[in-house]
Amino acid sequence: MRRTLRRATEALGRARGRLQAAADLKLRPRLSVHAWDVLRRGIFGLEEATARLVFPLLEGASPTEVAALAAIEPVDEARATALDAYLRSHGHQVAWLRELRQRRGATVLAAWWQGRVVAHVVLVPRAELPDGRAAVQLVNFHVAAALRGLGLGRRLLEVFRERARAAGASVIRLTVNRGDERAVLFYRGAGFEVVDAAQVRQVPGRETMEGPA
Repeated sequence: MRRTLRRATEALGRARGRLQAAADLKLRPRLSVHAWDVLRRGIFGLEEATARLVFPLLEGASPTEVAALAAIEPVDEARATALDAYLRSHGHQVAWLRELRQRRGATVLAAWWQGRVVAHVVLVPRAELPDGRAAVQLVNFHVAAALRGLGLGRRLLEVFRERARAAGASVIRLTVNRGDERAVLFYRGAGFEVVDAAQVRQVPGRETMEGPA
């Protein structure tokens, strides 16, 4: 029963990833920023509601307990397989992240519960900003649907900041989907601000945010 439920939730995660990618490609250019954000929140809301019902049956613990007690540690080669499984089950590209680690020295921080990844974020070294400040890039921040809004993301971001400071950085740069109010509010609450578009290279449909390490 548990294996069946796990497969079903993983299939839902992959389907959500494909739906998100298709909508991003075909619908976003036709929708207003507000309409796009409503669609995104609807897709993620459905996934989260389903995940919160199933999660205790899979993990033997409540989402609140796991969000509070999951251990946040770097992903080493011995545990890379567990990360790959998490990425695939949530519609992320495994090869892209593996290449990022190998070619650019990226570090993956993950939240672990009973040997499984339940959240992750990637720290990518980067050159100094034009004004001379040392910076790192934050990419691919993801928290399992059942655990969102319970403080795990804030804990993961704090560990990320510790690692960034240890690497000598004073600034963290990241990009968010334009119109993704939920992500913008999360990062604003952590001290990030949107960077003036004239100061950064523009990525279609994205905007850059910056915050202290």
